[in-house]
Amino acid sequence: MFSLYLIFVIAKFLNNEYLRLNRDNLKNSSTSLSVLRYVLELSILHLAPVLPFLTEHFNLKLNSDSNISIHCKEFTNSKIQWINNTYVTQSNYLMQVISMIRRLRGI
Repeated sequence: MFSLYLIFVIAKFLNNEYLRLNRDNLKNSSTSLSVLRYVLELSILHLAPVLPFLTEHFNLKLNSDSNISIHCKEFTNSKIQWINNTYVTQSNYLMQVISMIRRLRGI
């Protein structure tokens, strides 16, 4: 259940708007890059049973120094304690605002 929620959050936030909003932070901060890398690695790990060839390609691009297949990696449990309900509600509010702006613009 949590992995489906994780995929939904990744699909909503790792899009052009998120990258445009955080472009300067991503360029200047190694912490934000490591968080982005962790999210990408975790998402391809969760998507590996459904999209094996695509996730294998992404894994090899992300971990070019290692030739270990994504299918040989251990499937870890998600950390429920990392979820902050305040941020979840704020991000849901932000998604609603973006959706309303898109409707107004006719996109």
